[in-house]
Amino acid sequence: VSGYIKNLFESHKTKNGKIKHLEKTNLQFIEPTEYRITKPFTLTIHEYKVNEINNELNKKSGFLGVCGKADCRDVEELMSKGDEKATLAYEMYTDRVAKYIAEYYLKLDGKVDGIVFTAGVGEKSPYSRGEICNLLEVFGVEISGKKNLTRGEEIEISTPESKVKVFVVPTNEELMIAKETEKVINK
Repeated sequence: VSGYIKNLFESHKTKNGKIKHLEKTNLQFIEPTEYRITKPFTLTIHEYKVNEINNELNKKSGFLGVCGKADCRDVEELMSKGDEKATLAYEMYTDRVAKYIAEYYLKLDGKVDGIVFTAGVGEKSPYSRGEICNLLEVFGVEISGKKNLTRGEEIEISTPESKVKVFVVPTNEELMIAKETEKVINK
């Protein structure tokens, strides 16, 4: 989405780098100089440079925009202390992840081999995995509470009764980046 929005902005920039009035899109840009949500999927922005909009969408949204913390571990800590904004941010996050998985499940007509949690949050946050999988119970997703406590280790966390296998798979992103870089250099 951010790539689409960035390209949309780039194609509608004026010579001074400002965004000009756009119509017939999901985004609406009008005067005055302010930034507000006007109705679902409509954003009102004027005189923001593309890099400023990109920064807002990619660096200051999500957890940070809702509760003031960007790191999942910090948000979980705030939640443990009863912070309502952190709880809201986490619910928004787990709902969104579950929604995407559900959409893929439906697109695949229920022919899903497995759900894989990986990278930082996926492999190190039992709470996130648990909340997401609870939201997916309607599809027969069931995980073992004990196995789900595992962090940073490759493991199947689904129960034998689960209709969809669920895995945790650690990644080594630095190694993958190095291998891809080596491929490019050696071409």
